[in-house]
Amino acid sequence: MIVFSDANNPKMEQAIEQVCHNLGVSYTRVPQTIHNVDPMCYKAPASFRHGEVVQYAFETVGFKHDDIVMLIDSDIFLIHDFNVHEFMQDYDMYTVFNHTLLPQLTFLNIPMLKNIETLSFKAGFADDNLIDVGHRTIHYTKAHPELKLKISNLLWGLERMNLNEKVDLGPQLAAKNFTPDEIDLIKSIFKLGRESKNFYDA
Repeated sequence: MIVFSDANNPKMEQAIEQVCHNLGVSYTRVPQTIHNVDPMCYKAPASFRHGEVVQYAFETVGFKHDDIVMLIDSDIFLIHDFNVHEFMQDYDMYTVFNHTLLPQLTFLNIPMLKNIETLSFKAGFADDNLIDVGHRTIHYTKAHPELKLKISNLLWGLERMNLNEKVDLGPQLAAKNFTPDEIDLIKSIFKLGRESKNFYDA
């Protein structure tokens, strides 16, 4: 696992680096100079920054890897234990929606991908319309119809799972066949998210 940190102030940068050090996780500081390349960045800073960081991660590490690369956003949690090679089987890519590789959760079998250097996650503008982060990847998948895509209509978030956050989540998750350990993890993540929201709202 490699954490790519795009913190834009020294305090946050040090905090992320310390957490990674404590957990024994590899840490890479993203140079802020990559955000000076596109003059349109100021129009959509969060989206542009995200796309540029993902692209930087692939160009420095991901495209050179000799196995499956899992791109996982910082607010995505994999609840179930699974073997990524069994999950991918003979597939070249795993994506959530159609032929677009979203930067939140995407798996790529790098050795099986041709012209991988042409894959772009960067956001941008075309005719004054924002092409959001990840949506350029459709050009790659359409240009390579031989790709074996594993596509799922993944549901995430309480609303999309038809869960009522105002009552105990435990029985609701149990009814959806989550294990007790998974239920505890989901509830703890939800509690942390709610506390963070209350903090920022205050």
